Amino acid sequence: MRGELTKNLKSLLAPLEGTYRLLWFILTLAVFVMLYSVHIASAYWDDPIKVSTGWVFYLIAFVLIAVYFKVQAHLFSNNALLDFLNEDVFPEKLARHKQTGRVDPVDLAKVKQLSKKEFLILKVASLTFKQFVTGLLISVAVTLLGFIYAQLRQDFSAILPFILFSLVMNILCYPRLQNYEDRVFKLGGRELLDEEIKSRAEA
Repeated sequence: MRGELTKNLKSLLAPLEGTYRLLWFILTLAVFVMLYSVHIASAYWDDPIKVSTGWVFYLIAFVLIAVYFKVQAHLFSNNALLDFLNEDVFPEKLARHKQTGRVDPVDLAKVKQLSKKEFLILKVASLTFKQFVTGLLISVAVTLLGFIYAQLRQDFSAILPFILFSLVMNILCYPRLQNYEDRVFKLGGRELLDEEIKSRAEA
């Protein structure tokens, strides 16, 4: 059973993962738009201008990157996952579309048919949304710092270090929701799966 997702769970994860990936694409595109904007502007610039406060941009970027990795480390830590596993979540919340905020009766029926293990996988995938968005916004903020710094310096190369770090962060947080299956199995799903098999055998 491990490593295999039922059709119900796949159908519930698909729109959720689609939302994650759409946001990822939009905010990653924003990084390239800022890079392209600086490239276009650089055609009208002469020699770079010395900016005495340039170190401030690097310092802020360093702080943001540190916050990003702290958020990611917490998100993928065992303690965070256990918190997600222990959080009370009603099926109606998992059947609510993030775009419309409405509960889909078809999805609600599917959620109620999930096994305990599958319910946990869907729950964890849903509860990590805020942390996922936070990571992407931090990445875009780093690019924005580079964008402003490059404009002040009138130097295209000034944005490149910021772009590099932003892209690395975006790649690291690319949504792969089905990866939660193994983690749920290791930290709680094993016991729940054993209970489910036992209950079915006794039925």
